[in-house]
Amino acid sequence: MFDAVRAAAPTRLYLAADGPRVDVPSDVDRCDRTRRVLDDVTWPCEVRRLYQAENLGCKRGVGAAIDWFLTHEESGVILEDDCMPTLDFFPFCAELLERYRDDPEVMMIGGHNPLGMWDSTEGSYVFSRTAPIWGWATWRRAWNRYDPALTKWAEPQARAVVRSSMPFTEYHITRQRFDDVHEGRVDTWDFGWAFAMLINRGVSVIPSANLVANIGFDQEATHTRRPSRRETAVPTHPIDSPLRHPSSTTPDNRFERALFKNRFPLGRRVVATMPPRARDRVRAAVYGAVALVGRVAAHARGPAD
Repeated sequence: MFDAVRAAAPTRLYLAADGPRVDVPSDVDRCDRTRRVLDDVTWPCEVRRLYQAENLGCKRGVGAAIDWFLTHEESGVILEDDCMPTLDFFPFCAELLERYRDDPEVMMIGGHNPLGMWDSTEGSYVFSRTAPIWGWATWRRAWNRYDPALTKWAEPQARAVVRSSMPFTEYHITRQRFDDVHEGRVDTWDFGWAFAMLINRGVSVIPSANLVANIGFDQEATHTRRPSRRETAVPTHPIDSPLRHPSSTTPDNRFERALFKNRFPLGRRVVATMPPRARDRVRAAVYGAVALVGRVAAHARGPAD
């Protein structure tokens, strides 16, 4: 990821890193090695750093970093460590950050298209009610609506707004995820951002060609521990230039349906609609099976030459 940033050579760079977990001694060395990578700024650039002494976790750590970043900047690009952007990603974000700067409905510019390619005859990108945060950009005026605790989720009016935004099955899955965060069962920041977009009827930009790959799928990941998940194989593509702009910011319903089917195939839909305890047991069994298959395969291959 940092090699891609170096190639883009931004003039201002904000580097945020969470701290080591107290119960994982190896985190101290990992954090140190990661921060040494981030020290390698070889181009003319103003650099600011926010390095935590202790681990804040996926919710407070990322939220605090974006808060800090957008306190200093009106807008900008946000990349996590496992997101690999193409060089087209940066000018794509820059152009659209300027174009929609004063449009409150547009709350983010996404770089990841989970479908890989989308045949949009009207423009180089589509609008969506989803919040693709694997490489994205936003404005301070949008981030000010972020609600990490989903404080309004308990209000019937808020649930009605979210329900009106999507089909029932998607709403059922979304409701369970928002319940998990609201009730403290899941520690993550991105559902709070998705909720902020939905409750404010905001939209995101998604490029017609995928501009960011995610390589963070393995047994060391916090949430995405299944290497076989289809998101690991989404290729990146160049995007046409100059950009062709859609005539409306209305979400593309055909794209939304394709996105949901891709993200939630039937088996995953069944698991996602289970009660929390049953869902966690099934997921743990799947993760265990994946790890076992990996160990068996490694044993079958034998030692490396």
